[in-house]
Amino acid sequence: AMAGDYKVKLTSDNAKGSFTVTVESDVKSEMNVENASQLKAALGNKAVTTINLKADIELSEALEINRAVTINGNGHSLDKNVVIGSQGKNVTLNDVEVKNNENAYAVQVYDTYGVTLNNVTATSSRKGAILINGSTVKLTGTTTVDGAWGGIEVSKGVGVKGMPELTVEGTLVNNSDGVVLW
Repeated sequence: AMAGDYKVKLTSDNAKGSFTVTVESDVKSEMNVENASQLKAALGNKAVTTINLKADIELSEALEINRAVTINGNGHSLDKNVVIGSQGKNVTLNDVEVKNNENAYAVQVYDTYGVTLNNVTATSSRKGAILINGSTVKLTGTTTVDGAWGGIEVSKGVGVKGMPELTVEGTLVNNSDGVVLW
């Protein structure tokens, strides 16, 4: 078995003087977070599969997601950019606003697959709202973009292995002055 948390059943056989341990299921862990240090701790704990934001969170640096996880924003915001890297396969962001005033996209998905952005608002005052760089991304619900350069860039950068693919299953709202997709 792999390292991790499991629900187990212990059965003893008094006649034989032995016992049996049976793994019943993996424990899927959920964590509620209210600040940047709690959010980073939750992302650092591989047993946590679902993270629930309980407040708007101001980050001092980009939030890097490099593993499978679901982040439920519950209508709250992340105040800095989010980077879903090549190890961040099967990441879902739900009901969250990502606001970025740095020289970066609000949400960058880099060389990965299985990423879902559901009811996400992405705002960047200096670049595009979302960058899909050699990745497979699905937009569901209502996706609102507002970037200095426009909405969503779908591209394949130098050294990136994957081909970019964007699927939109919902509504795409462009609040920027630029194009919605390029």
